[in-house]
Amino acid sequence: MLKHIVIVFIALLSLQSCEDFFATTLQVDPPAHTDQMVVHSYLSAGDSSIFVAVGKSIALLENDITLDQLSDAEVEVFQGGQSLGQLVQRDPAVNSFYNYELLFDQPLRDLGTDFELRVNHPNFPNTTARQNLPTKVPPRELKYLENAGINDFGERVAGMEVIFDDPPGERNFYEISVLFVDTFYNEFFVYNEGISTLDPTISSGANYGSLIFDDSNFDGKEYVLRVEFQSSGVAPGAYLVSWNTISESQFLYSRSIQAYYSAQDSGPFAEPVSLYSNVDNGLGIFGAANGDFYPLEE
Repeated sequence: MLKHIVIVFIALLSLQSCEDFFATTLQVDPPAHTDQMVVHSYLSAGDSSIFVAVGKSIALLENDITLDQLSDAEVEVFQGGQSLGQLVQRDPAVNSFYNYELLFDQPLRDLGTDFELRVNHPNFPNTTARQNLPTKVPPRELKYLENAGINDFGERVAGMEVIFDDPPGERNFYEISVLFVDTFYNEFFVYNEGISTLDPTISSGANYGSLIFDDSNFDGKEYVLRVEFQSSGVAPGAYLVSWNTISESQFLYSRSIQAYYSAQDSGPFAEPVSLYSNVDNGLGIFGAANGDFYPLEE
């Protein structure tokens, strides 16, 4: 009898210990953080202006995820070593992510020319970022597919095929998205249409609804990209296809953004993800694209 009482007493002590263990809160010091300048900008062929976001990085456990914008920065853009001008700070009342801007004398035409951003601020090391505008690779044909598959609701959805010829002997990167143009009382409203593909070599881009991929599996060959729309019952004339050749830096940044989102969805035990950056002495992205909008016709 005494033996059974001792066993029960030990079991109760064990349960009490478990309760204390799970009730314990571990105090973990956040990793040391050093502020760095963050620069964010994109260029596209034909642009008549450039917008640049300049801010500083935030600590890992800070709750504020908005850009901590920096004023009093000197931002200048160069093309082929020649200054295109110094950017001016935008009116804070605009409440824009991009806080510096410059209007060009003429649209950007000289493709392949090296572009450079130089950003100076008294509280940070001088930062630079370089980028080339990629060669435009237009689609040869867009084919509307009335019955391309079935969505999550069991509805038949439309889709399309994009047929293009990849230039040989060079690595190319592509981005595609589809815009839905709605007309209401003579006003136009443009929305990103959700698209997907069964191609395992293609991934989601940083922009909502976009897909990105490279030519590592079809260099110098004709390629047929098939995508499906998430909506149904929409006439093809209501769609515009945004098709771009993008720089490798923009491709790697977009892919790292998606990896970050996926890690966030995986819960507290996900592996940490480092965002790609091509900014020297700082963080951020200076990307470039060359493309156009194409109507989708039946």
